[in-house]
Amino acid sequence: MMKYLISSLYRKLVITKRHYRRHIKPYPHLQKCYITCTGKNDGAGAQALAILSTQLFAYDTGIKYVHIPFQKIQHNNENNPDWEKDWEEFFGLGEGELKISQLDLSGINYLKISDISQIPLNASENLYIVSQCHDYANLFPNRYKSLKEKLLEKYQSFPKQQYQSNMYDYNQLSIVLHIRRGDINSKGKFSERYTSNDEINCILQNIISIISNYQLKLSISIYSQGQPEDFKEIIDKYRNYNTKIYLDECVFKAFHALVNADILLMSKSTFSYTAALLSSGIKIYEPFYHPPLDDWLICDRKYSFNRVKFQKALQYFLSQKKSFIPF
Repeated sequence: MMKYLISSLYRKLVITKRHYRRHIKPYPHLQKCYITCTGKNDGAGAQALAILSTQLFAYDTGIKYVHIPFQKIQHNNENNPDWEKDWEEFFGLGEGELKISQLDLSGINYLKISDISQIPLNASENLYIVSQCHDYANLFPNRYKSLKEKLLEKYQSFPKQQYQSNMYDYNQLSIVLHIRRGDINSKGKFSERYTSNDEINCILQNIISIISNYQLKLSISIYSQGQPEDFKEIIDKYRNYNTKIYLDECVFKAFHALVNADILLMSKSTFSYTAALLSSGIKIYEPFYHPPLDDWLICDRKYSFNRVKFQKALQYFLSQKKSFIPF
């Protein structure tokens, strides 16, 4: 049964990929349509990535993207009345985009769709309402590279000085870890997205064993949730590397720290995935349901990665580091 399921999913992937490559781009009618992303109520990282996937689909196909600000975002633990507004400003995803309030809706058909491959190719003057376009973005994740300059302009449109960490130092290499805890445990609903301290130590050991050849000063920053004793194995092993742990930190500071990391150790999370799309550092990726870009380092089942690729990425990054200005 499992073999049949995998085979079925693979066929669907191949068919869908062919559909997008052969049928969507050539149709001029799409340029007379609009698409917007709304309707989600999960975390900020997930909602930002949903919008990014929709913008990517729109830019690649010629459909006009229409921006709707965040409506409802989870994890507002401090009951901030401006929670959604703050995230809207922080990401800046609507900067330079047509806003829904600017669109003349007279004569436009509203169509809520769940599968973007079903968008009719010969229609015009339609507004397609989606919750995300991950089907497209996950097939062509490297297309995000074509958006990076635009995404950085959006992100930098809102001042980030108040979220800037003091950890950045041109004379040392910053390793930043995002470790999912809280609602992620070794057992339960989201256990497949859990990475243990021992597994994280294994990844860190691989990173440091390569960096040690360059005689560089290191700093390690951990962003997560819980209590310090929950991370005792990591802290004890790497206490000589200026290791700092930030638990239940301001989420805006945490996200910005991930973006500015020299080496970002991602979790299986849209929060760090979205940060990685903006980052100019080296990204180390643990496989989950959003695939990596081709210049990211992928951890295998033994929590190792391609050491030659890492060395090349490190050499290039070090050659650029002095001209790299954190924001």
